[in-house]
Amino acid sequence: MGEGALYPVRLWHPDRETQVPGDFFYLSQGNKKDAFLRERSEGFDQMAQDMLSVHWRRPKPAKLVFSKEALGGPDLWWDETIYGDFFISDRLKSALDERDLSADWHFMRCPVISDD
Repeated sequence: MGEGALYPVRLWHPDRETQVPGDFFYLSQGNKKDAFLRERSEGFDQMAQDMLSVHWRRPKPAKLVFSKEALGGPDLWWDETIYGDFFISDRLKSALDERDLSADWHFMRCPVISDD
């Protein structure tokens, strides 16, 4: 999990008195990488202080390209320059698929390239 952690949480029904049965966790995700290749990517907006924003529901989908540094380290991370969106490795995506847990996420494949 790197810098992230799972914290147990209790969920309540709208009546605010009845607890939802089951085990639930909050994911505190603190991993960061600096792998985004702005010059090879399309479909993002410049924000203040060198931050970028990606709008997933544009007529033409974003194309985000990353360097091979994205392949190392934790399987779940934020990129240093992209605001509000996190990224997962192919390995984590495959594990979610195997357990039918990825259907509700709006995953987008992002190529990783090497300039070697």
